[in-house]
Parts: sequence; structure tokens; C-alpha cells
Amino acid sequence: RARSRGCSVMMAQHIADAARAARDKLRTDALAPSFEWLQQSTGASPTDFEDYARWLSLKVALKDFHATLLSPPRSVDHIWHAHLLDTYAYEEACAALGVPRDVRIIHHDPRGGNDPISRAARQQRALAHCKQAFGEPPLGNWGDDRPKAPAAP
Repeated sequence: RARSRGCSVMMAQHIADAARAARDKLRTDALAPSFEWLQQSTGASPTDFEDYARWLSLKVALKDFHATLLSPPRSVDHIWHAHLLDTYAYEEACAALGVPRDVRIIHHDPRGGNDPISRAARQQRALAHCKQAFGEPPLGNWGDDRPKAPAAP
């Protein structure tokens, strides 16, 4: 059991290291103009934009290129949708992150929100990996974003 736990810890550390390395790849001068435009065009706060960069990095670190493991919080999803529409800049960012050539981009599944329970599980997984790799998300906005029932009076 201890050996299994040790392997899990090593794997989590490997994923965290890969996510931080991928995040550093986004901080290049070549990507700066398209990222500045994306942040301005979406009106994203610096914190939300950093969350977006972290989320993309986690997708690459976990090899979640086909939208099956992680879902973003709404603030990050808004930025991602805008980035997807700028296909050249999006593909350039994915290449810089290390998305394999045969995959080309981190794919988006617009039906991913059809099952709110599965989406919530993917969001919780993203939150756990974000905390492991980067510490607490700046605004703590990476949890389950399903609408909450009003509190009973």
C-alpha cells in the first residue's frame, strides 16, 4: 500500500511539474500580442486570464486533448471560447504548449455541459490538479459551477 501511495505522489508531482512547465511556455514574447488581444477582447481580469493559462497547461499536462478529463469554470470557459474563434492564435498557443502534431489543438466539446454531474466532476478534478500544480486558484473559482438551490428560510 505504501508503495502504491508513493507512486501516486510521484505521478501527481510529475503532472504538477508538467503543468508548470507548460504554463511557462505560454510566457513567450511570440505569444504576447495574441494573448494581450485575447485578454482585452474578452474583458477578462488578469486573475481570470492567469486561470485560463493554468487551465490550458493542466489540459496539456494531463493529455486531455479530447475534452474528457477536465472542464473549466465559467470565467475560463468564456476566454477559451473566444480563443477558439481565433484559430491561428489558438493553434499557435497549443503548439507552444506541446500539443502533439497529430492532435494539433486542445479540442472543445460543446456537449460537455449536457450532463451537469459529469461536468461538475471534471471541474472538481481540474480544481484538484490546479491546487496541486499552482496552489490555490487566485479567486477560488474552480469548483462546481452548477446553480445552487436557494437556502431554505
